[in-house]
Amino acid sequence: MTLNMNGTTDPNYRYTIDTPKITIYGKGNGIYTKFNNINEICKSINHPKDILMGYIASATGSNYNALQDTITGEHKIEDLIVIILEYIKYLVMCPKCNIPETIPKIQVEKKVKTILLCCSACKNESSIKYVNKQIDKGIDIIYKYLNKKDNTWIISKGTMVQSDANSLINEINPFDSL
Repeated sequence: MTLNMNGTTDPNYRYTIDTPKITIYGKGNGIYTKFNNINEICKSINHPKDILMGYIASATGSNYNALQDTITGEHKIEDLIVIILEYIKYLVMCPKCNIPETIPKIQVEKKVKTILLCCSACKNESSIKYVNKQIDKGIDIIYKYLNKKDNTWIISKGTMVQSDANSLINEINPFDSL
C-alpha cells in the first residue's frame, strides 16, 4: 500500500511513498521497533536514511540504531505515518510548487546559517520555516548531515528532474560558504 506524500487521498497523485512496514521485537525495557522498508521510503522522498530515522527517533523520544534500522520502544504504525508525513510536509516539499523534488543546502549570511530547499522543478530556493520544536530538530539533523565532509546528497533516479538536479548538485557545496 502507498501513501500520497502530500497527505491527500487522490489515487492519481504522482508522488507516493510505501506505507511503513514495521516489526516489534523484544519485551519489557528491551522492546524496539524495526523498519523493514525504510530504504524504499527514503529513496522515494530522496532523503538519506540517517536523517529520516533520526527525525523519527527524535519525534518519538527514542534512540536510533543505524545498523539494524530500529528505534527503541513500541510504536504504532499510525503514529509513525503521521511523523513521516510531517517530515515530508515541512522538510521535503517545495513551499512554492508543493512537490518533493528538493535538495537542501546550507546558506550562510552574516554568520547566520539556514537550510534552503532548492526545487529542481520550479527553481525556487526557500528557507525552511520554523513550525514547531520538532521541525527545528529536523533542520538541525539535516544541517549536521550536510556539514559532514563525507556525506553527499544522493539523488534517486526517477524522483527528480535529472538535468536540473545534476546542476543543483554541482552548485551545492556546503563548505564553500563556511
